[in-house]
Amino acid sequence: MTNEFSAAISSIDYSRFTRAKEISTLSTECALASSDAGRKSLERAFVVGCYAHWEGFFSDCVSEFLKYLRNTDRKVSEISWLLLVGRLAPEFQSLFDRRNSREAQKLFVERLKGHLSSGFDEFDSKCISPSSNLDYKRLVYSFDLIGIDASFFAVKRNIIDRQIVGWRHAVAHGNLIDLDELDLEQHKKTTLELMGACSDRFIEKIYEINY
Repeated sequence: MTNEFSAAISSIDYSRFTRAKEISTLSTECALASSDAGRKSLERAFVVGCYAHWEGFFSDCVSEFLKYLRNTDRKVSEISWLLLVGRLAPEFQSLFDRRNSREAQKLFVERLKGHLSSGFDEFDSKCISPSSNLDYKRLVYSFDLIGIDASFFAVKRNIIDRQIVGWRHAVAHGNLIDLDELDLEQHKKTTLELMGACSDRFIEKIYEINY
């Protein structure tokens, strides 16, 4: 087991632990609210907090994953062919800026060969980062590029989009939403379960690469 591998796993585990602890604290504060108005305000804060930790934890996993790949001098194409999307981002922009002209296409192909053997030092992480909206579609897209099976999350699609993401967006944009259907314990459990599933899959991917 390499130092880089151990460091990546430890960082992911630590992030998950600290975020889970804060989610549990927020849930407890909601349950102990002394007034109905206070409870509703705390519930809104809880909803926003759960999403923030869901997105933030995924970002942490992406960051540690890429750090591990850089520290171990991995090649982009060795990890996942689709990750070349992140390496070719400047070339895609060049094609767009040049209106996809024949000259731009020729230059793209000429440069492609060099990118095939490139590492992660100049990798554009935005292609697999949440971008402030980690809904089901974005989650699956990121996992597809990395080469991680996202089938587990299919049955969670409505929960991710309607509750984890949807409720947070509604609160953040000042919409008065009815949270009477909010089950604090279940929302906490679901958020932690989703974070745990992400953690497991990133760790499995790093383990697969390491061995």
